[in-house]
Amino acid sequence: LIVMGDTFGVADVSVSGDTIIFVPPAPYGSGDTVGFELSDVRDSLGISLCSPLSQWFVVDLDAPVAFSPGPPPGSDVPEPSPVISVVLIDSISGVDTSSIALIVNGDTLTYDSPGITYEGDTLTLDCAAAGMSFSSGETVSVCVIASDSPDICPPNEMALFCWDFTVSFEGPVASLIVPFDGAFVSCGDTTIVIEITDPDGIDDTTITLIVDGVVYTTDS
Repeated sequence: LIVMGDTFGVADVSVSGDTIIFVPPAPYGSGDTVGFELSDVRDSLGISLCSPLSQWFVVDLDAPVAFSPGPPPGSDVPEPSPVISVVLIDSISGVDTSSIALIVNGDTLTYDSPGITYEGDTLTLDCAAAGMSFSSGETVSVCVIASDSPDICPPNEMALFCWDFTVSFEGPVASLIVPFDGAFVSCGDTTIVIEITDPDGIDDTTITLIVDGVVYTTDS
């Protein structure tokens, strides 16, 4: 028996009836292509094997890997139903699509769920197509998990890959401090005070105030 270029004899295999069993002296590495050949065996009359038996298999010890999530971790998204995506790969036996689970704020979606696609190496959730929407200011937590697809031995399952982003699509809120609407004032230089709030912050360069038809900005 020749395995990956090394020759093994009778002492290196076990025989059970019409079956020979070879246990490798050391574990194979992930990604190894193991070629083997049963080069010779004879029957009780001394007649050799009709033809050598040559085969190969590939060892996959690694779970799928996820990276490049979108929207990016910690980002602000200006829409209630964003598109969520993540690259999900297994470079040896491939990802078992039936094992894919995308968990969004505690709700688990699978490969067959509405809005889910897995094309190339990218897993995508179109929240609008899935009927999902989030409130402005809401933090969205996303996790993905999957296994690979070996033909023999249990699959390798990846650890949860998670990230968060925030949905924020409401604009600033303006509140008049002084003077109140319709007030009578007794000073000609009355100051107008307006409070502007937004959890995402204010872009001062966009402030536009019109007083008696005159436009004022922060550069005025």
